[in-house]
Amino acid sequence: LQVWDVLQNGYWHARSLDAIGSHRSLLIEWLRLPGDLVFIVFGSIPVLIAAIKGWLAVRAMTPIERAQAGRVGATGSRSQTGEPDRHLA
Repeated sequence: LQVWDVLQNGYWHARSLDAIGSHRSLLIEWLRLPGDLVFIVFGSIPVLIAAIKGWLAVRAMTPIERAQAGRVGATGSRSQTGEPDRHLA
């Protein structure tokens, strides 16, 4: 619609408040709402759930587990028995 307005009346009219605030432009904005809600629900909410689960998992760790998890990046991965993993050697 803006391109059509540019061709008919010029760029400055298409970007003016009269063109952007017209009934047709407002209707299109409201018609976009269902599609935007799909992206919000299926995009941002799973990210929020993952962040909360991660935060709860860290809170559930004991201080010793937290210290060991912090050391893994500096010294290499360790198996459950405490020995270095073979695939890193």
